[in-house]
Amino acid sequence: MQSRWSIRRRSSWALAVAPILVMGSFALATAPATATSRAAQAVSASEEHFTVTPNATNNLDCNGWSLKYKPVFATHRELCTDPRGAKYGKGYASSLNYYTSKGRFIDNGHYVGHDEPSVKFISTTPGSGNTMTYLMRLPRDPVAPPTNTGSVTHYVELSVAPWFGLPICDPASYPQNPCTPDSDTNTGLNSPTDAGSAFMELQFYPPGFTPFADNVSCSATKWCAAMTIDSLESEFNFANLNPNCPEPTNFGYLQRNGVPTGPPSPQLMNVSTGTPNAQTLEMNPGDVLKVQISDPHRGAGPGFTTKVTDLTTGRSGFMVASAANGFMNTNYKTCAGSPHTFHAEYSSARIQNQVPWAALETGVLMEQETGHSEVCASLANRDPFTFPGFVDKRVFDTCVGGPSEASPTRSTAGQTAAPATLRRSDTWGRLWPTAAPIPASSSRQTPPGRRSCATFLPGSTVTYRPWRPTSTRSTR
Repeated sequence: MQSRWSIRRRSSWALAVAPILVMGSFALATAPATATSRAAQAVSASEEHFTVTPNATNNLDCNGWSLKYKPVFATHRELCTDPRGAKYGKGYASSLNYYTSKGRFIDNGHYVGHDEPSVKFISTTPGSGNTMTYLMRLPRDPVAPPTNTGSVTHYVELSVAPWFGLPICDPASYPQNPCTPDSDTNTGLNSPTDAGSAFMELQFYPPGFTPFADNVSCSATKWCAAMTIDSLESEFNFANLNPNCPEPTNFGYLQRNGVPTGPPSPQLMNVSTGTPNAQTLEMNPGDVLKVQISDPHRGAGPGFTTKVTDLTTGRSGFMVASAANGFMNTNYKTCAGSPHTFHAEYSSARIQNQVPWAALETGVLMEQETGHSEVCASLANRDPFTFPGFVDKRVFDTCVGGPSEASPTRSTAGQTAAPATLRRSDTWGRLWPTAAPIPASSSRQTPPGRRSCATFLPGSTVTYRPWRPTSTRSTR
């Protein structure tokens, strides 16, 4: 659909996709060969100062199933990085690549896997694993409201968060080993000697399903974006996984002034962290964006950095994953936090440069969160979502009828209206309510039209046309 230029020391891809991003052209900007040595030495968790005691409500388990703490955003588990789980079987001790069983991650009795179709970029060029620029155009929804037949679909029903991502150094994450920032001396091949590894996602949230505190949209009419960093608190092969803080996540909106809306760390995160303010970058459907990812180690604001410039409006926003901004990593034994400035893990985007604990074999990726929606004929069993300082009464527990439902279904998530949405479902049948989207008119009345139930059922494709590239081209 589009093309992108190629210049010296720069690779480019032209990707025609349907139906996710209306324009998906992007370029991966790489740095000179000296980039591999700009981070001088490995960082060890022993150098951290884990003195920050977690609040009773926090983000120490992105999936919301901590045995000790309450989740600040209980309905956001579809936005988490999907861990793969431990692997066991014949030959395991002698060969890390041979298993008789496939690992599945179970978070305190709950399976949390979900669909994440992705495009992985592979390059041996120094800098391709930590410095890049993408151009994209945000989708524009049809004027007509969504329909129960699927003839009209709004983007938020197809994907709750398209994102760009890459591995991050975190010596306090799986498997608890030192990590040298921006270096291909790190490994992520599921070896006991792999570097401590986390995963960054620059997530874009489509409009329509607000409020973000218990849903997936910042606004009824505009897009926003946030940087998340997910870690995994265990030793190699998920030994001694801490059930109180298995997957802590840092979160920060891209802000016009770069200042987080609230504490971004897993230990101190609160509702303000996920509540946009006047400085949060908002983008209109159809706007053309320049997305920049970099990892400065020096200067006024060192730390892993994401920036979005809206070329249509001229506005921009950014976030730096630094200790100065309140980002922290986590002690896997105590769940305590340490102020931490994050950096990219690898120099290049080699195929083996990945996060060893992630199911997606994460490297430099472009991805869609899909499989979270199905059509409901109606909703039943109102179940308000409450949180200190926050109440959402437009929450339901039961999806009734629809093309995928032969009979009313009690799920693990609430459903919302306008269009009605069922969220946070897993395969274990545990109830977990969610919130309702606010219509563009800000009316709390349920408008006519489609009721879609966004589920958390792995492999669900009920109302989805999964995002797939129709063509790719790499030019060097």
